[in-house]
Amino acid sequence: MFDNDKTIIISAKDRTIRLQKGGIRLDETQHEAPQGSESELNINLPPDRYEFLGLLGSGGMGHVLRVRDLILNRSIAMKVLHTHHLQNPIEKTRFLEEAQIEAQLQHPGIVSVHEMGILPSGHMYFTMREVRGVSLKSHLGHRDSPTESRIILIQSLLRVCEAVGYAHNRGVVHCDIKPSNIMIGSYGEVWLVDWGIARLIHMKKIEDDPVYLISNAHSFNDDITGTPLYMSPEQANGFNEELQPTSDVYALGIILYQIILGAYPYPKLSINKLLERVQHGELLPFPSDKNEHDLPSALVKICKKALSFNPKDRFQDGQEIASALQRWLDGSQKEEVAFRLIQEGLSHEKESQSLLVNLDHQYQLIQTKIEEIPSHTPEDIFYPIWNQEERLNHKRKEGAKKWRQAEQILLSALNHCPDHPKTNLALALFYFRAHQDPMHAHEKERVLEALEKHTYALPSRHLEKSKLQTYIVGHGFLSLHTKPSGANVVLEEYVQQNRRLIPVSRNNLGTTPLHKVPIPMGSYRLRIMKEGYEDVLYPIEITRLKHWDGIPPNSDSPYPIWLPPKGSILPDECYIPAGYFQYGGDNTIKEQKMEVQWLDGYIIGKYPFSNRQYIALLDHAYDDGIPDVEAIQPMIPVQDGSMFNCYGRDEYGHFVIQEDLDGDLWDIDWPAICLSYDKKCRAIAVYAEQTQLPYSLPSEEQWEKAARGVDGRIFPWGNIFFNTWSHCSTSKEFIHGPSPIGHYPVDCSPYDAYDMAGNVREATTAITEDTYITKGGCWHSSGTYNRTNKRIYHKKGRHLGNLGFRIVRPIPDEPAP
Repeated sequence: MFDNDKTIIISAKDRTIRLQKGGIRLDETQHEAPQGSESELNINLPPDRYEFLGLLGSGGMGHVLRVRDLILNRSIAMKVLHTHHLQNPIEKTRFLEEAQIEAQLQHPGIVSVHEMGILPSGHMYFTMREVRGVSLKSHLGHRDSPTESRIILIQSLLRVCEAVGYAHNRGVVHCDIKPSNIMIGSYGEVWLVDWGIARLIHMKKIEDDPVYLISNAHSFNDDITGTPLYMSPEQANGFNEELQPTSDVYALGIILYQIILGAYPYPKLSINKLLERVQHGELLPFPSDKNEHDLPSALVKICKKALSFNPKDRFQDGQEIASALQRWLDGSQKEEVAFRLIQEGLSHEKESQSLLVNLDHQYQLIQTKIEEIPSHTPEDIFYPIWNQEERLNHKRKEGAKKWRQAEQILLSALNHCPDHPKTNLALALFYFRAHQDPMHAHEKERVLEALEKHTYALPSRHLEKSKLQTYIVGHGFLSLHTKPSGANVVLEEYVQQNRRLIPVSRNNLGTTPLHKVPIPMGSYRLRIMKEGYEDVLYPIEITRLKHWDGIPPNSDSPYPIWLPPKGSILPDECYIPAGYFQYGGDNTIKEQKMEVQWLDGYIIGKYPFSNRQYIALLDHAYDDGIPDVEAIQPMIPVQDGSMFNCYGRDEYGHFVIQEDLDGDLWDIDWPAICLSYDKKCRAIAVYAEQTQLPYSLPSEEQWEKAARGVDGRIFPWGNIFFNTWSHCSTSKEFIHGPSPIGHYPVDCSPYDAYDMAGNVREATTAITEDTYITKGGCWHSSGTYNRTNKRIYHKKGRHLGNLGFRIVRPIPDEPAP
């Protein structure tokens, strides 16, 4: 099949067909432009005037270069006649005529020509503005439906019609109007380009522009030139003497047909069969089964008139069709159609809601049934349950489909009345409901953008506007009680800087108790300070219109945040205040979904338990005469089945770092490693006895909250991983083991706990019969395995060099809820 967008030349002598490449524009060539240099193109630019910047492309008549005008210091396009045309008087005349026509058509929608001349190499050239934009062809090709962006595209076509009408008034017919020759700039500018086969139909002097356009009648023979799909019947028949402004109007009608229907008015055919259809005006009819929002009758009427077979029945020039399109855009008849479409769209939305009601609950019931069936059960027992699940899947798809249909219908109503409050309100409320619906969680950002767009389109005094704006802005509230009260509270906002969430001090909120203080949506950390007490770091997350009130589950009273007296929190500990946090969400484990949990306050180690601490623990136990203290020291399995003690003993019986099996000497400030689960628990019990503090391993929830805070971040510093921010397999060129605790300052949680993404994985109290869950990354893992919500199972009896632990204890004075 023939590419309908190609310009062709059909010889009047033997009816042979050849391609005529049109001009090249930046949007379609900037990524695929042919390579070339001045020397390769045999072109010499005057060095004191132009600098060669590159080849934009090549057409049938010449090359299009990007050059810099050295006098005016601007980038422009330069069209240069092909070398092989230099001795062809007809092509030289055509080149001259194209330049003169574009130069004398001074209109915002026509690219202006700056200068014409002859280069030192003998090539004819002219310079013009370099068009930067996207073709209408591209816009048409990227629509999901014919109704999408229809108004915007017709507004662009209107600008084209005005430019064509201007040319018609000056006796010029373009002869090759098509979407690829219509460029749309970033700010809505519209240009009609490539006037290479334009024709002068009569000599005309314009009173306000006393310049006679040249006649080009001598340079065009009876060849049929143009793009078949966009030719008028008279152009396709080769009746060149009959080409008039109405021929361009026909091409504009073809484009309007595409905008309305999103399709070509002819089937895919060979070029000869296509030309035959064009010559007889055998267009595909408009579908009869479309609704008004798909085929606006007034717009279809304009299109049909433009596509009349008889030129006398068409609009007589570009300005006439421009006026008709403008009347359609301004027409009050659109309101009636729009309001009917609103009701239709809302009806579809209601059908969608009825299909989706209680669907998640029904899915949960099915999942419960499946979990209750033993895994070894024959599959036929599952058939009824699977069928039920398939029916729910079908309902979900149908509900989603109905919602999409509702959206398209409401958007088509907007196409009819883009500025009417009723259409914008209907869409604003539609997206308002969708934004709160879990079904649209995957597209919340898009839905919110649409909600904003249609809310701000409402008149400033509209009753619903302020309510919707309040929702969009989403400010929430903070209430905070402390024990004791009277603490000063400073708000720190988490702001992304260099891909990390950094707490930036914003303002002083006053002293506790605080009641419903307005706070913008976002993630924050409160710094709570009172003389005689330790500073408390208290992360919070303010979600849309929600109140962070500190009320625990099954209670109606705020939970006062305990303020630790000075000295009650040791330098190597962090205080984690009571409250809610986002837990879980490991996407590699189907069952571990993100959920919000409440945890009472606790105190956790700022770092993993180190060799220095572990040796001090063992020495203390040895000095206290605890028997068999050697049994809880770190050990490395040997190939013969024996165990190698990681610590040696000095002359006094105290424990010291000694060389390991590889001859390496461990750092005293490395995390304590190579301990079985039982040894960790026994050592912590000994340490609790020594310190008279109720230490234990943290629960999985305690560890995770200490690592990630409350906002659901993936890593202690935010949501983006970078190699050197934690001690992991990619943080250095060579990694042989752990690093000293606290060595990576970025690996720091909102509570100032360190090494929770890297260094060593850490044990928790989450256990099975022979395994336990560890959290965090380690020195030989990276990326996915360093997420704070990642859980790894390990055998209890193994002594591994990537596993450590940190300790936790309850707060000594927990207030009653």
